[in-house]
Amino acid sequence: MNKTSKHIELECLPNTRDLGGMITKDGRTIRSGMLLRSGHLNKTSDSDIEFLSSLVDVVIDFRTTSEKTRQPDRLSDGMKYLELPILDEKQSVAGVARDYESIEKVFDDMQKDPRAGINHMVSIYRAFVTNEVAITGYKNFVKTLLNHEGKAVLWHCSAGKDRCGVATVIILEILGVSREDIYQDYILTNEYNKEDAARIVNRFIERNGVTDEILKDGIAAFWSADSSFLDETYHRAEEVYGSFDGFLEQALGVTPVIREELRKKYLE
Repeated sequence: MNKTSKHIELECLPNTRDLGGMITKDGRTIRSGMLLRSGHLNKTSDSDIEFLSSLVDVVIDFRTTSEKTRQPDRLSDGMKYLELPILDEKQSVAGVARDYESIEKVFDDMQKDPRAGINHMVSIYRAFVTNEVAITGYKNFVKTLLNHEGKAVLWHCSAGKDRCGVATVIILEILGVSREDIYQDYILTNEYNKEDAARIVNRFIERNGVTDEILKDGIAAFWSADSSFLDETYHRAEEVYGSFDGFLEQALGVTPVIREELRKKYLE
């Protein structure tokens, strides 16, 4: 039994994890090998694909069309691929897309105010519970988990930290995991993505000649999974729906009956 998701060791996917073993507030545990989270699958090695195909038969991709075109997933023939975008092409994916350019898009603002990147991420995390595209995507995510029969469902975005992170929060809340453990699991992304994040951030700092330490810290925070970002998702849900449970029921259609069905399916 774990307080956080279990890391899956793969050659080219550093942030792939199984929610199995996480403990709920009423003492039950999430079934292993059924609910997996990850970053994008573009860089999967042949051995990664072979291993994942033994576990996974549905892959949910939360990325935009341009992200998917630039870095398409590498999957086995036996995997069903579902596209459930959480942001549309008109919204800025800066900070949530796993690329150098996503920092560049807000760098001018960050030079004026080192917190501009953080403020940008806060606005995205607040939109996760109110934006129509996000609500549609997350509603269909829950429906997929509810109706799925077979092997594991794996969901991902770009780095597996924001759109994927909030999707994970949604299912963990539905299954009854404590808020404390949900936060611990959310920030665990920083441990598994630290090498990739450091490489991208340091490359950006060097190429742009950034010397100001406060600005460096702002760039690093912009690229991280920060608990203050997740705070804003919860706060916005409370503002609009009265509580996070209110968001689940009013926006995503998670009635008490559906919640219980999901718990029967994924808990033991």
